Amino acid sequence: MEEEKSKNLKVFFADDDAEDREIFSEALLKAEINAELKTFEDGGQLNEYLHSIDSIHPDIVFLDIHMPCADGTQCLREIRKNKKLDRVPVIMFTSSESRKDIEESFSGGASLYVTKPDNIAQLVKILKTIFSLNWQESLLFPEMRTFVLKGNEFKV
Repeated sequence: MEEEKSKNLKVFFADDDAEDREIFSEALLKAEINAELKTFEDGGQLNEYLHSIDSIHPDIVFLDIHMPCADGTQCLREIRKNKKLDRVPVIMFTSSESRKDIEESFSGGASLYVTKPDNIAQLVKILKTIFSLNWQESLLFPEMRTFVLKGNEFKV
């Protein structure tokens, strides 16, 4: 019966760097998150999939900001315009620490802004932190003071 309650989360991750996609996948497994990961090579591919008739809706989306075709902020806007997806937590997962990128992500409706860590062990910790949050409270309507997660700490 316990197994019926546990749900495989549908995690989508868009990043144009193949190595980053592989590291993310490995970290998700090491973090022991009960999830099915679907990866996308860029924002255009993600948007195309989300708008297809037979698409599976994600429980959470991770977006790199700087990608070809459609970047992360463009994808975020598309997701927030879609009534079926507007309550899905979207996490900007990027190497950018630019104040402009952070502010655009926040005002665009992102749930969290995470700077990519230096190693997989840190990423595992970050993923454990993210998946332990109460998404309905903290990720759907974030406050700026808890919007940026760097390392394993929230930065203002």
